[in-house]
Amino acid sequence: LEVGTTYYWKVEEALNDGQDSPNNPGDPNNIMGPKWSFTTIAPTPFFVAQPSNVVADSSGNAVISVVGSASTESYKWFKVGDPDIELTDNGKFSGTSTNELTITGAALADEGQYYAIAYFGITPSEPSNPARLWLHRLMGYWKFDGDMLDSVAEEVAGAPVHDGAIAGDGPGVEHYVGNGNGIAGDAMVFQNNGDFVAIGGDPNFLNFFPQGFTASLWYKADTENPVGWRLPMSKLDAGSSGWLFGTDHTYPAPQFTFIIESPWTRMDGSPQPDVGDGQWHMLTVAYDPENTLLRLFTDGSEDARRTVDLSAAPLPAAPLSIGGRATESSIRGAVDEVRIYSYPLTPRQVAELYLELQPEKYVCVVPDDSRFKDLDLNADCKVNLEDFAILAHQWLECQRIPTAACNW
Repeated sequence: LEVGTTYYWKVEEALNDGQDSPNNPGDPNNIMGPKWSFTTIAPTPFFVAQPSNVVADSSGNAVISVVGSASTESYKWFKVGDPDIELTDNGKFSGTSTNELTITGAALADEGQYYAIAYFGITPSEPSNPARLWLHRLMGYWKFDGDMLDSVAEEVAGAPVHDGAIAGDGPGVEHYVGNGNGIAGDAMVFQNNGDFVAIGGDPNFLNFFPQGFTASLWYKADTENPVGWRLPMSKLDAGSSGWLFGTDHTYPAPQFTFIIESPWTRMDGSPQPDVGDGQWHMLTVAYDPENTLLRLFTDGSEDARRTVDLSAAPLPAAPLSIGGRATESSIRGAVDEVRIYSYPLTPRQVAELYLELQPEKYVCVVPDDSRFKDLDLNADCKVNLEDFAILAHQWLECQRIPTAACNW
């Protein structure tokens, strides 16, 4: 029997034809029973694989896919809204009746959550889990110029904003450097009293980091009253998921650290930069899912790197927190110019971001596939006669042991 099909049946009693044989089927003298019918149950489809969150590329292109059970014959895709919107194939969306939704040239209005429903005939499945689509863009920008507002719309016209507010268990007083004493304008000042800035709105909005991200902030430590381990910025469910910037100004020397909570990954600045010297420093991390490379930067220069696959990283429910986090003391110092991107900035872009506010400085950016570092023997970020002089001075020196091995 086929599923989801109506079958008909009846009983025909064949009478004796007078010659001790039954009538043929359909003989009008036979007794015809009533027609009965039944319909086999249609299978309810379900999802074998749920859709994953995705960040569009720089052209706004992305693909969201699902896998339905074997009985699935077709699909419909929807965008979460009020009400939800059923999608149809057009210049922007294609594959709306298949298991793979293709989005081409997405704009800000297309950011949001998408889900699918699988069908066997007209029998629907339960909706799939929603998958978020983020654009390749600056997602949040907190200047702290007298307030905690998100200024991202100044850089990305029409972008939704996620403003900050004082949280924590301190006195709840909003402190600012004021008088233009931030790295640019004003800055938030924290007193190690438990207060911190929590970024409002849906906390899942900033959970794109497994698909690539950049987080950057300017940090200035209070040198008169140094404190130990503190978190200038984090999006963290401690012990389970998320990420954090960490600083420690007491043991054994000022240190700068970035940690992914799961899979556990820790990177320390190397050589360890002195971010506890009372000067402004730009702290930056960037993750590229294409090569699973996580990079740490201080003042635009790469300090450390590590490969880590975040594709299955659990997502934190906690908000983005600046200056501290719930249940922990805040930093003693200032934070300014916080930026979050949904994609990895390149080392050159990180350097340019730093130089926007420190134009008198320079950053040495060496391409990953270059032998520049091997040739820059005095580490002055250029290859010139001084490097050749070092090479000439050591020309034909041999460090083999035993020395007889040098006779080649």
